[in-house]
Amino acid sequence: MNMKHKIIMVFPYVMVGVIILYLLLKYDAINRAEKVSAKSAEESSLVIGNLLTSFSSFDTLEKISFVADEEIKFEGKSSAKITKDNMFGPTFVCATKEIIKHLKKVEVSFMTFSKMPIKESSFVISLGDEKENVIYKNAAFSPDFKVNEWNKSVFQFDIDNTLLTGDNKIEFKSYVFNPKNEELYMDNFKIELLGEK
Repeated sequence: MNMKHKIIMVFPYVMVGVIILYLLLKYDAINRAEKVSAKSAEESSLVIGNLLTSFSSFDTLEKISFVADEEIKFEGKSSAKITKDNMFGPTFVCATKEIIKHLKKVEVSFMTFSKMPIKESSFVISLGDEKENVIYKNAAFSPDFKVNEWNKSVFQFDIDNTLLTGDNKIEFKSYVFNPKNEELYMDNFKIELLGEK
């Protein structure tokens, strides 16, 4: 039997072996991809979980203390008025350790009204203890803000919760900061604290 004939005889077995090897490698790659995909989906679901949602129409005294105004309001009985002599607007506070520990993102929306352009006021979130803020972020109102109309204000903040270490009691706060005595009104305040569930 010559060499050519031997190769022809062995060739089908070699091909079957190659096909089996290919299928095994392909199955392994698919299996690994599914595991990575499942892990990524699990991680992303951790980040987008809703830890807490709070809504205030400023019609009654709730978790947020405020100065009520019944003349200028978006809807309902009243709005929250931020007066010229008040440096801080209505303040939302959360001191729940389990929420703060997992916090990754904050989404805030509310309706805003002003008779003058808002130049200096901003929306603030902070996380800290009695001595200092560990995280402090602020965002200006939109430059497209329309005077004498209700405007929707929307803010989003990412939180690096690895900074929130230690045994100190950390509080989350959000509020309008009014350093230059502007006058504005808020209504339908909604805040969502998002993170790892």
